[in-house]
Parts: sequence; structure tokens; C-alpha cells
Amino acid sequence: MNLHSFSTVLIIAILSIAGFHPNTQAQFLVKTQNLTENANIYQPVFNPKEGAIYVSAARDFDTKGCIYKLDAETLEVLDSINIPGSAPLGLGINVSTQTLYSTNSITGLVTAINLKTGEINHISSTVPGSSAREVIVDEKRNLIYITSVPAGGGIWVIDGSTNTFDHYIYNLGKTITGADLDVENNILYATAMGDDEIVLVDAQTGIIQKKLEAHGDRPTNVVFDKANNRLLIANQGSGNLTIIDAEKGDLIKAIPTGAGALGVDYDPQRELIYVANRKERTVNVIDGNTLEITETFEMHGLPNTFVINQETGTFWVTNKDVSKRGSKKKKPAKNGDSVSRFEI
Repeated sequence: MNLHSFSTVLIIAILSIAGFHPNTQAQFLVKTQNLTENANIYQPVFNPKEGAIYVSAARDFDTKGCIYKLDAETLEVLDSINIPGSAPLGLGINVSTQTLYSTNSITGLVTAINLKTGEINHISSTVPGSSAREVIVDEKRNLIYITSVPAGGGIWVIDGSTNTFDHYIYNLGKTITGADLDVENNILYATAMGDDEIVLVDAQTGIIQKKLEAHGDRPTNVVFDKANNRLLIANQGSGNLTIIDAEKGDLIKAIPTGAGALGVDYDPQRELIYVANRKERTVNVIDGNTLEITETFEMHGLPNTFVINQETGTFWVTNKDVSKRGSKKKKPAKNGDSVSRFEI
């Protein structure tokens, strides 16, 4: 062994003893697949039992909204589920029951789709003025939570065993957009975008436990990091990711990511954070330990939201067509409405 090699091994050994384990996993953009014209896609979910990705598509908010089923590897369209008279937006899946849930921009309904039988069930809220945006699935209790922007800003609760509306959690704040669930403690974390706050709610009683400052402008989506008891918040207005203590609300770090930070997801096994910056047209990879950006990918569309295969670390992101929804200062989208697959 030469002196340089010996020195390198020695340094690594010292860092390992000190507890420093750099995240050396590199991400690669493997493929971007364009979908049909005017697809107007938003949210992806991964179904490991089928090896498929489902993507909501509002179809420019006409009466032909659908959910696309894609091969998780090739991203080729395998099938589509028509949701007539609606515009699918938020998407969630209960893998255990093989039920897909979609929120609908036009009707305000939630649609439950039995992937085994193809049966479709439309669920309505009994609360006047409530709407449906994001889907949070609690597989342990078979409950589905739906964020609602108007009606005082609240959350639907749907009984997954019957796929019926159960009750509404009222008055959480202005413009409730995203949410995540601490399954073990049964706590909902919801983004009150109009208040720049994160609202902690007892999911069983619906009682607000506390409200935390998001430390960013227009917080839109949030992810709960259980191992570190942190909240990862994508802030559209300030174009950054803020990381706060989930109990006290103290700011751990604010990371500038790019204009229109919208989507955020976390891979706890590999300790990697992903942020989609819609206006910036970039996807960031952030080391969950150092909280430093390790990769930034330039996208050909407007990246929106993620889904991760927690077993392999593969993740997918949806991209909007820039030519219709992007900045005039940048070139038109190369791929239009598309889905991109990344691997480690």
C-alpha cells in the first residue's frame, strides 16, 4: 500500500470512529417519459404489489379526468382509470387494502378505487364549503385524511373500511394544503399556508395541540421525520426548505432550494430529503445528516411531487408542461407533462 492510499484509509477510519458517515449514495436521472397532451398531471403514488406508478391527471380540468397507471421501470402507460366529471389532483394509496384515493378539483369529492375489482366509489363531505386536496392514508387504522382549503381550513376523516365520510376536523387555520401523520403517536401535522404555520392535531380527538411557526413563506407541504423528530417543510413563497423541531418548533435549518419549493419527501433508510422547486425547474437532493444539498437536477418541466420506493430508494417526480404554466423567461418544456425516474 502506498503512502497516499494508507493516508486515505486512515482518514476514513478516524472519521468512522468519530461517528461521521458521509452519504456517498449518488442519484441518477434514469428516464423521463412524456404523457399524453394536456394530461395536467399532479401527484404520483407507488403500488409495490403491482410494480406500478399511479398518477393523477386533471386533463386541463375538463370532464375527462383520469388516473394513469404506469410501469414503474419503463414509465410506459399501462392503463388509465376514467374519473368522469372531475379533475383528479391529490392521490394516495392504501397498499394493504389495494384502494386508491383521489381528490377532485371540480366536484370537491374524494374517489375511492378498488384496484382489485375496479369498483369506483365517490365520497362527499357533509360540511358545506369543504373541498378536497391532499390525501394522507393511515394503513394501521384504515383511516384516510383529506386536507381542505376552505370551510375554515380543516381535514376530512374517511373510514377506509366502508369508504364513507366520517367527520370533519374544523378551523385549523387559513389555507390547509398539505399534511403528514405521525402514525405511532396519531398526530397530524398540517400546513396552514395562509398563516405560515404548522398545526399539530390529535388525529383521534381532532383537538389542536399547538401551532408552530413554519419559518418560511407559504408552507405548502410537510413531511414528518420520525427518527429525528423533525418536520421538513417546503415553502413556495420563500423558495426554501425549513427544518424544525416537531415538538418545540425551533428552527434547525433553512435551506434555500429554489423558487416555488412545492414537493418534499424523505427516505429515512438512506437519510435523503428530496425537494421539487416548481418555478426553478429543479429537484434537490439533501443529505439528512449534514442538511446540505448534494445534488441539484435541472428538469425540463415544472417538478411537482414525489413518491419513493422505500425498499430500493428509487423515486419518481411529476413534471408540469412549462409552455402553459411556466415562466416566459425560460425555454418551453422539452417533455411537456412527464414523469421522471431516479435511481441510486
